[in-house]
Amino acid sequence: MRVFLDTNGILEIFEAKASTSLDLQELIKWGKDKTIKLITSTLVRDEVIRNRDRVIADSLASLQSGKCNFVYPSWVRELEGYGDVKDLEGQLKEKFKTLCDTASKTVQGNTLNADNVIKELYGNCEMLSVSADTVNKAVLRDRLGRDPGKPGQLGDHINWIILLEGPKEDINIIASDSDYASRLDQNKLRASLLDEYKRKTGCDAYLFKSIKAFLDSYRQHAQTVRSALYDTLCAELVSSINFSSTHGVIGKLTGQRGFSKVQLDKILEAFDDNSQVYGIIGDEDVLEFFVSLKNEVDGNADHLEKYNKMHMAYEIEDKLKAANDLPW
Repeated sequence: MRVFLDTNGILEIFEAKASTSLDLQELIKWGKDKTIKLITSTLVRDEVIRNRDRVIADSLASLQSGKCNFVYPSWVRELEGYGDVKDLEGQLKEKFKTLCDTASKTVQGNTLNADNVIKELYGNCEMLSVSADTVNKAVLRDRLGRDPGKPGQLGDHINWIILLEGPKEDINIIASDSDYASRLDQNKLRASLLDEYKRKTGCDAYLFKSIKAFLDSYRQHAQTVRSALYDTLCAELVSSINFSSTHGVIGKLTGQRGFSKVQLDKILEAFDDNSQVYGIIGDEDVLEFFVSLKNEVDGNADHLEKYNKMHMAYEIEDKLKAANDLPW
């Protein structure tokens, strides 16, 4: 799954918007895991550098313009508790001023965590370069009045051309401005762009208005994919026909978490009924996986009872002690 980050999609972590540096860090993690392929361009990188100070200055001004003033009618000032609230208001104003001063000093020193996260992004994404040929094509698109972008501005044209000429795969675009967005639905890609991408690549293109919006959608997709994978692996474990097959499936299941009730039923069934599974429960990888199931079954009385019976029947504690006594 390819994910392209546009300039404003990155810069929004400096603003008072939905996405934060933590969201970008999560996105980078997915990239490191090879679950998604992160893409941006040298043009985007340069635009982020050029616009960083402006965006931070705007967000800092917005913070500093905040007011901590409360209006108290005269009759309220006579009520019990007014004095306490007035004292707290004074403390709030003082702490708010301190926060604003700290924020101002921090941005002057270029020590924002967001800067470090953006550097990490660049180190974990494919950085697409801009050629003179791409610029010439962008000039032509602009003169023809084609999407995306505003008249006389080539940035979005350049990035779009790069995506069109890239691998023929579905693309997810994270861009918060309106240049890519449909005029009928701001959360969807403009119809002319979607049509062009489909014609030239045979694939789909999707628009997300923020990093957070993409993550919200992707988590649901990842959960669906993960659940389907778990279903397949659990079925393979139940029907494993030899020790080699069992080791292979256990290797894929090890470290996974969040099995459904039905999936746990299948796993416990395999350990209970399939000799090609319980027959090698003393092997390090199989033993380790079985022990790890304790955290999964704790929330279900039936699963826990079945697990504990097998734990005793297979003498798991003795096997663990024997494994720990090995000289290597």
